[in-house]
Amino acid sequence: MKKRRVNWAFGNPACTAWEVEAAAGLLVVRRNHALVRAGARWRQGWDVWLGGKFAGALSSRTLSDLATLSRGELLAVLRPACCGRHREFQDDQPRLPSARQAGGARPNAGRRTRGEAKRVQISAMVEPHTLELIDQERGGRSRGQYLDWLVRRRRRRQSVS
Repeated sequence: MKKRRVNWAFGNPACTAWEVEAAAGLLVVRRNHALVRAGARWRQGWDVWLGGKFAGALSSRTLSDLATLSRGELLAVLRPACCGRHREFQDDQPRLPSARQAGGARPNAGRRTRGEAKRVQISAMVEPHTLELIDQERGGRSRGQYLDWLVRRRRRRQSVS
């Protein structure tokens, strides 16, 4: 691992910037705040630039640890900020694209179904006249809600008889 001090315009100007030859490529790293006690450990974070663009922040790693990480591993562990003490020093610094979301939405995320049971899609061929009649009768309900209502009403009539 080779490292050398560099003049770097971005990040916390109170801290020295280092250029590090790493497995991920040429990194520029700079401490983003002074040493902070976090429980039993001391925490000090790095701002990391990869290829001249801000890649993210990393907390409590040594320069030799950073040098061993591949590009994919490095991008996986970087975060927008290392802790609550981190702040943006320049808003105009060049940044890597932040679209790192892999795998899609988490399971069961999103809008819940209206009924107790999960709704299913059905395709049915309906005469245009029948569709007009349904639309006149359903009022503010959707067509699916109206059909559910019709089926429940029919079941109630059958159970009463």
